[in-house]
Amino acid sequence: MRESVFDALNRILPGGITLPEFTGMLAQGMWCQRLKHTDPLFRQVARVLYDHDLEGIYLSGENAYHSEATGIVLRLRDCRSVEEVQKLVAKEFSRAGFDGSNPERFKDIAIALYNLISF
Repeated sequence: MRESVFDALNRILPGGITLPEFTGMLAQGMWCQRLKHTDPLFRQVARVLYDHDLEGIYLSGENAYHSEATGIVLRLRDCRSVEEVQKLVAKEFSRAGFDGSNPERFKDIAIALYNLISF
């Protein structure tokens, strides 16, 4: 019996990741590339994350937090308080596999990010 394309993709995807998860990652990567080149807020958010470097990955270069920056930029303008930004940052870090269980650790980042969008 011949293997379906869907089954073959599920078999070769890294780390047991599912096809929907993989396509989500690809889509986020495409958004990241687009935002990096067109949205000044993206560069500012990525810089704030890099400067604070909560996860100690600064050696990865200035693009170390681009994935998190993408998720944050897409929702940052909807935040109406520092607390909302804190929750957003914690959620994005959790989604990326980092510890986001204590939003308080993101307070300084949240203040800096909120200052970017408050007028």
